[in-house]
Amino acid sequence: MRSVGASKVALSSISSQNLWKQTGRLDNGSEFFRFEDRKGSGFLLSPTHEEEITQLVADEVHSYRDLPIRAYQIGRKYRDELRPRGGLLRGREFIMKDLYTFDVNEPRAIETYNQVRNAYNNFFDELKVPYLVANADSGAMGGDLSHEYHFPNHSGEDEVISCDTCDLVRNEELVDMPETIVVSYNIEPTSAETDQTSLQKLNLNTWFGVSKDELGLVEIVVPETYEVNHYAVKALVSDLDSSGARVWKVNQPDDSPEYSSTLKDAGHQDKENTSNPYRLVIFDHRISQSDRQAFLANVKSDYPPLSSKYDLRTIEPAPSSSTPLRLTKFVDGDTCPKCHTGKLKVQKAIEVGHTFHLGTRYSDPLNALIAAPSSETDNSSEKQPLVPIQMGCHGIGISRLISALASCLLDSTGLNWPRVIAPFEVIIIPGKDHEESAINVYDQLLQSGLRHPSAHTSDDYIDAVLDDRSDKRFSWKLKDADLVGYPIVVLLGRDFDKGMVEVQCRRLGVKENVQVENLREFVLALLKEL
Repeated sequence: MRSVGASKVALSSISSQNLWKQTGRLDNGSEFFRFEDRKGSGFLLSPTHEEEITQLVADEVHSYRDLPIRAYQIGRKYRDELRPRGGLLRGREFIMKDLYTFDVNEPRAIETYNQVRNAYNNFFDELKVPYLVANADSGAMGGDLSHEYHFPNHSGEDEVISCDTCDLVRNEELVDMPETIVVSYNIEPTSAETDQTSLQKLNLNTWFGVSKDELGLVEIVVPETYEVNHYAVKALVSDLDSSGARVWKVNQPDDSPEYSSTLKDAGHQDKENTSNPYRLVIFDHRISQSDRQAFLANVKSDYPPLSSKYDLRTIEPAPSSSTPLRLTKFVDGDTCPKCHTGKLKVQKAIEVGHTFHLGTRYSDPLNALIAAPSSETDNSSEKQPLVPIQMGCHGIGISRLISALASCLLDSTGLNWPRVIAPFEVIIIPGKDHEESAINVYDQLLQSGLRHPSAHTSDDYIDAVLDDRSDKRFSWKLKDADLVGYPIVVLLGRDFDKGMVEVQCRRLGVKENVQVENLREFVLALLKEL
């Protein structure tokens, strides 16, 4: 954070619900811990701090001369996760580093965004663990530019796709949607039976969803060998109910009460709502025209049964669009949608960081305004108009990062921390009768004069610890060191009388006897690779 000129702040873990109402996020989120004080005022435990920091800046900053501002904090945040999992990977309380940036205009905000991205790249490079930087969907945070930082890992919840030919790397949540048109038909109720045999021959996979008002059945049709990408569906159908409750209903057996009441007649559901129920059928671009016609031919008598007229709707790419309507997840070997020549690789990954260019998503509704310089407007009068501040937010999940690194580097012996975050870089374990000599080895390794904290930035500094516990056996200490995950272990064993120590580094596969006088240079060489 120092590299981008950021100042450290501390924001309250309690936020006013009123702020979140102003930005429109209170009603759109279900992961808030909400509560009221004794006066009945609404508050929540902050899952993030865009509203709070923007309000603070709005109260204090009124001129472009006060910008830019870079403010960061490291603290606890809270989310009412539906399914906490993976220990620190996804919990209801977590520690996060979040940076908020404020700039006078968009070009400078983009410049700041790129500076922060470079700082993040430098940080993750220091860990020396493979990571991916993926273009991402900004989601509820807002803005139209964001990147995620991932560690490839089999236990990850995200799927990141990358091309072996071009620079495409993105989260599966980021989907390319064409301009679309809606085609509607009016369908009369019928008692005709569906030809299920002919439908099965089409080798199609169907996914059902329901609109939030319970009037629309959404039906996604894709090739049988592919899985539906729910993010693509949400991008197409903005009012899709994603809670899962109504989706569960439409998948009940034909004779269940839930089945017959899934899609209700509007006249019976709500007297003020005069809209007809509708069925929205959307085909993946791979479905042939003949298969579409065969599928729609059965739509009048197909599930669910309706008691009144309903509308049949389909969504198709606009004639002017060249982007295919892809509704499936990518799989290994698919053709790259960007260069159209490369092959894709799909990897499970753990997201540990995210950068967002927010624009005026929060500064506008919270009135974080400044008097812009005259060059920013066409108004040549003395009093310049007020314009919203351009913002960015950038986060690294500290507790998640620790858990992700542990998962990526864990082996059958124990943890395996990167040098830059290990509790110590080197541990010295003396065997029996070598306890006094171990102190000399420790001093030689550190060269005494480099113990001062100011030397920690030196390339020659070694952060070491001596295991001088007298109540533990040598073998126990060795197993404990492996379990804790020290990058380098120095053992004073049976060959120490010959002037030799054993140096172990599991990440590099090193297990070698080294002369004591060469120990420091040998360890420094290993540390440069860690």
